[in-house]
This record gives sequence, structure tokens and C-alpha cells, in this order.
Amino acid sequence: IRGLVTLATYNPGADLASADAAIEQMKLAFGDGVLYVDGGWGSIVAALEARLAAAEASGALTKVNAAATEVSTIEVKAGTAVTAGGAIYSAANTVLAVGSPGLCDRLLGGPGPGPGPGLAEAAGPPVQVSAMDLGLRGSAPVGVHLGLDSALYLSDHSMAKGSAPAGHSLLSLVRYLRPGDEPTAAENKELLLAHAEASGISRKDIAMDRYLHQLTVAWGMPLASRGGLNGRPKPAVAERPGVYVVGDWVGPRGLLADAAAASAADAIAAIQATTSKPAASTVAP
Repeated sequence: IRGLVTLATYNPGADLASADAAIEQMKLAFGDGVLYVDGGWGSIVAALEARLAAAEASGALTKVNAAATEVSTIEVKAGTAVTAGGAIYSAANTVLAVGSPGLCDRLLGGPGPGPGPGLAEAAGPPVQVSAMDLGLRGSAPVGVHLGLDSALYLSDHSMAKGSAPAGHSLLSLVRYLRPGDEPTAAENKELLLAHAEASGISRKDIAMDRYLHQLTVAWGMPLASRGGLNGRPKPAVAERPGVYVVGDWVGPRGLLADAAAASAADAIAAIQATTSKPAASTVAP
């Protein structure tokens, strides 16, 4: 069970994480499972970019090319959003969807006494992994190999169209990291390659490899000590009327992309409930 929870949540810290988040994620994993998208995540990003471009062309969306930096502060009042750099935007509401809760804290002038919301602390530590992609000559000997007590995982991604050339296969290996883990790249690579060998893969069959040392899977882990999913930051920022946050660390529903989508829907619903103005300003780095 511990190994499957780690697989479903990307988090080996079962002694830290909240059971409510783990149970909901397990229900999803043992339901319809996950989709391996032909062309990978890039195809989803390209489709979103096309829809945004169409919305701009029709006039439904106005894009403001203004960079928000880590030292900026944002305050929304009286129908305007004011930044520390002096820029003023006409917006009844501001939605921050910038990735990490720490960056949101800095944009809002926190954390700490006063207006800083302390979002990073409420979100919990980030969920991180070390990963290695392997391109193999021939087909993969196994589809999945889960280390039940070693926080290691191997999966054949060749079923997704366009992931590997004919006669080859693509595998991904992951080492799930606990908060505070700081293994060396050499240590991780050897562990991942040893896991591949235990799956029946010979190193002479590896045509290419790509190693990524410390990937952030999600910007916050729902902690049992903070009340689980209900303890995460809410979309509406406390003491900042008109400011909302969106991300995989926000709101009482879901993990990973599900949480990002759910918090976005909750933020829009809150805006619609408090104002008749449909426009919202999105600030991004």
C-alpha cells in the first residue's frame, strides 16, 4: 500500500503527508487511471496556446506583456492593481498563477508580519523527484517496475504515439524524494540504472539517456500536521480583497494538475460571485 501511495502521489513521505489527499489520489489511480498523451505534454501546451491566440484575435482577451519580478509587490484596491514598479492596471481582480507559493508571497510583499500571506508555509514543502529517461534498442522487457520499499519506479512510455522511433522504446525512471533529501547526481544515476537492470534491461541496449536531478512535481505537499487538503491556501488571499491564487498547491480539492484546474475554477467562481465585471488581470513572471 505504501508503494502504491508513493506511485499515485509522487510522495514517499507517508509519515508526513495527509491521508485524505492520498486516499482521493488512490481512488483516481485505481479508477480510470491516467492518460498517456500522444506527442506528450507539449501537445497540450500547443493547444492551449492556440486557444489563447484565438481569444486575443477575437478581442475576448487582452494580453499585457508586463513582467512581474520577485521583488515586485502587488496591491489591489479601488478597481486597480498597483505594483511596486509604479505600474497601474485597471482591474477589479488579480489572479496570480505563477507557479510556486514562495513567488506569490514575494509578489505580495510577504511572508511575515503585515500583509504577507505566508502562502509557502501553508502549502507545505514541494514534492520533488529525480528522473531519468532511457531510449532502448528494441522493446522494453517490462511495462512497469515499482520499488515497493525503495521509492523507485520504471515505466514504459512507448505506447504514446511519437515518443520513440521505430524499433526503439522509451522508458522513464523516477526516484521519489522526501523533503530534505539531497542525494548526489552520481548516487541517483546509479540507483536508477540498477533499478533498470533489475527490470531486465541491459546497459548495452541503452541508446540514449537524459537525467534530471531535482524536478518539482508539485509546489506543495498537503501535510497531516496542517489539516491536509483543507489546510492548503484558499484561492482568495486573506486580507487582500480582489487577489486570488491558483496552482497545484491551492484549495481543498485534488493533487497535481487536478488541483491547479480546481483552484482556477474556484477562483473564477469567487470573482463572478463578488463582481459583475468579467475581466481579470493575470500577472505572470
